Amino acid sequence: MDTPPTPPAAQPPAPASPSPPPSRRLRKRFLFPLILLGLVGAALLWAYVRGTWADTVPHDPKSSAEGVVCQLYRTPEGHTPVRCAAVIDRSLGEVWKVVTDYDHYGDIFPTLRSAPVVVVRDDAGHYHLSGVASSVLGDWPFDIRIRHEESPEKKSASWDNAAGDVRLNRGSFVLTPLGADRTLLVYSLEVEIASYPNFLVRNVLLSRQPGVMKGLIERLKG
Repeated sequence: MDTPPTPPAAQPPAPASPSPPPSRRLRKRFLFPLILLGLVGAALLWAYVRGTWADTVPHDPKSSAEGVVCQLYRTPEGHTPVRCAAVIDRSLGEVWKVVTDYDHYGDIFPTLRSAPVVVVRDDAGHYHLSGVASSVLGDWPFDIRIRHEESPEKKSASWDNAAGDVRLNRGSFVLTPLGADRTLLVYSLEVEIASYPNFLVRNVLLSRQPGVMKGLIERLKG
């Protein structure tokens, strides 16, 4: 008579893998937010320095090959505009014609492309521009009076008007001849908005004004 097979012995259960210690889980949980917070803090610090550290000496390019040079500039009078300069290989009269072509400012200023600009010239020869400027900080109505000053050595178009939350809107285009067919163009703008810190507004201007200068140069070429 055959002997029945002996059943296999029961295997002991496999030991459970040890769970990571609580301190390791906590480190993983908080590591990413801490890194993100550090990056945000570094970006804010960089923006603050960029929007407050101003040069006291204007930087002008020597030739058109250097392109547009922009800086935060502290004037001798204590103003702090964003100043952009470029050498353009065109005569003073040609550049002045484009700078004062206010009917086509929407082609030059990105902030003016979403709404028409109303241009009125008064009996004294001054120009009044009104409309709405759009930017990452919002939409801002403006009504500025542009004053022209002309001489053989220099031409300028300047304004200093505030409206509503825009507590300061002071700017100018200044053209200086560098010869028969070369002109130094300087565009300066100082803006203060009630609901935003000045360093943030200046960062926006530092990012936008080079595009304005390039748009003006492209329109001059066209």
